[in-house]
Amino acid sequence: MALAITACSDSDSGTPQDDDFPIISAGNAETLLREIIAIANNDALDAASTRVDTVFSTVEALVDQAITAGVASGNGLTFLSSVAVNEGGENVEYTFSCDSGGTLLVQAYNDETVGGPHIDEMRATGACSIDDAAYEGFAYKSVSFVRSAELASFEDFSVSRADGDSMVLNGEFYDSSSENRGPAVLISWTDASLVQVEAGETTSITDYDSRRYSLVQSDIPDVDEPGATASASFTVAAPWTAGEPLGVTLDLSYVDSEDSVANEAGIYPAQWQSGTLRVTAADGSGMTLSPETDDAATFLVEIDGATDAPMIFNWADGFQVLCAPDFDCR
Repeated sequence: MALAITACSDSDSGTPQDDDFPIISAGNAETLLREIIAIANNDALDAASTRVDTVFSTVEALVDQAITAGVASGNGLTFLSSVAVNEGGENVEYTFSCDSGGTLLVQAYNDETVGGPHIDEMRATGACSIDDAAYEGFAYKSVSFVRSAELASFEDFSVSRADGDSMVLNGEFYDSSSENRGPAVLISWTDASLVQVEAGETTSITDYDSRRYSLVQSDIPDVDEPGATASASFTVAAPWTAGEPLGVTLDLSYVDSEDSVANEAGIYPAQWQSGTLRVTAADGSGMTLSPETDDAATFLVEIDGATDAPMIFNWADGFQVLCAPDFDCR
């Protein structure tokens, strides 16, 4: 049986120390993989997208004031005008001036039956300040009151704070898991990027595309083989890469057996069976992750040019590449 091996780091941070060391090595493989897998699981982009919810909620309160009283101000904004964008009048565009300069346009859906208004779109120009942050660019997040896919879109959407922290987000997000209308689920980010500054340190994720797909057992004829796939590609440069860009490509798959049984919640257990996660650096160093070991709980990592045996890690030790519902990779 394969045993889990913990690789040693070149330093406490796990990043290269000088030009005498390759950017990717056995010494920092564990640190790099944990961070890379988190990004491949959409963690960074999902967290950036979630931050939009707070400003949407803030402006929704002002839109509600404008609907009720015809005037509204606060949080650095002043209501100017509104115009209906659909024939029924439920979708309305609201224009606000920003105390700091610039303009904020938001589109909100308002209907008494859904407890509106609900903002699904905003466009900020002129570094519009709302509370303690300045906003620029376009953000859209779908509002759904029935079973439908979750959608989001960002175009140069930036948030800058007085302490110097900032982010710029681009990309298209899609998640069909909330539809609950069939055996297949797709979760994806397309043409995405995220540049983030926190405590003076910059993380850049560019050329980001990810796709998690699952198809559970069903009686529907002529469908693909049940199972799950995960794919991603991106370039990342961060403090934990010592600022060096790393290229990442991921392509993993799992085929569900005919006698597979879901738990009481309808979730099928799974673990990746084939494919690779490949990481390369500009100096020619690289590593390859493969799930093909004798133990489904483990995976192996080979460092380019290394003569030692591949390192073996446990997926459960913070390395799990996520499956799309209704599979649970552990």
